[in-house]
Amino acid sequence: FTRRIKDGKSRVDERLFAHELKKAN
Repeated sequence: FTRRIKDGKSRVDERLFAHELKKAN
């Protein structure tokens, strides 16, 4: 259960990171 939340959080972080990367370019 905890792992699932962690996995979901990292997925959200990935999306945020990609968004920030796009803004930087």
